[in-house]
Amino acid sequence: MEDRFEASFPWPTAWDKRTPKASLPGPDLPGFHRKDRPRFLFGEVKSSSEAKSPPQVANSGEDCLLKQVKRLLTSEPHRQQLIEWLLVRTKDSPAWKPVFDGAIERYATGEACIFGVLVRGGIAPSLNDLASAHEELADVPGTFDILLLAFYVPFEKSKWVELVYPTEASN
Repeated sequence: MEDRFEASFPWPTAWDKRTPKASLPGPDLPGFHRKDRPRFLFGEVKSSSEAKSPPQVANSGEDCLLKQVKRLLTSEPHRQQLIEWLLVRTKDSPAWKPVFDGAIERYATGEACIFGVLVRGGIAPSLNDLASAHEELADVPGTFDILLLAFYVPFEKSKWVELVYPTEASN
């Protein structure tokens, strides 16, 4: 996200280390989209090892990617909580404070970026995975940019933690 989509997140990446069954509440990616000028980026990530396309996590169930992205688009209190979280992490930082200030100015004019990310492992890419979510989100009124991404990695989801954190997985 940082390298290819100009995203940046005001916390050390070590904070993101999780155990295989851990799940933190709230959106997965509160940060900034730095294309042109900084703006808020709010994102959700879902992963799936399901063989069918689209996987259930994309658009079925109460906690699916589609519903989480819709909530980010339509719930001002939800976004306000994320903005407050970002303020706490940026207010005393000479590097991050101007980024936050620029993003809050753009937010006041209706500008922000909402990301929905699907990560799949060990299966071939499919345009069908996010097609229905894309169609449904296109009908949601608002001024925010929406970006739905699917990442396909060549190994099964059950191997992810071991591959990313090999010493932790073997302990």
